[in-house]
Amino acid sequence: MKKNRSKLIALLGILGLLVLLTTILISTYNERIPAQERERRNLTITPQILKQLQTRAVQLFNEKRYQDAERTLKQLLNLDRDILLELRLLCNVYYM
Repeated sequence: MKKNRSKLIALLGILGLLVLLTTILISTYNERIPAQERERRNLTITPQILKQLQTRAVQLFNEKRYQDAERTLKQLLNLDRDILLELRLLCNVYYM
C-alpha cells in the first residue's frame, strides 16, 4: 500500500512538471515566430479572398479532387470559422 502511494506521488510530480514545462513552451512559442511570419498572420482577410477560396473548393469538389478540396476548405476555415457552407462541404469531402 505504501509503495503504491509513493508511486502515485511520484507520477503526480512528474505530471505537474510536464504541465509546467508545456506551459512555459507555449508561452514562449509566439516570441520565436519571425517578424515576417507575424505580419503575414495579421493580414486582413477580405470577403473577396473568402469567396475565391470558396469557389475554388466547390470547383475541386465537383472535379472529385477531394484532397485538394479538403486542403482548400481547411484554409478557408482557418481564416473564418463561422462559414457553414464550407463545414458542410468538408463533411461531404470526408464522406466521399
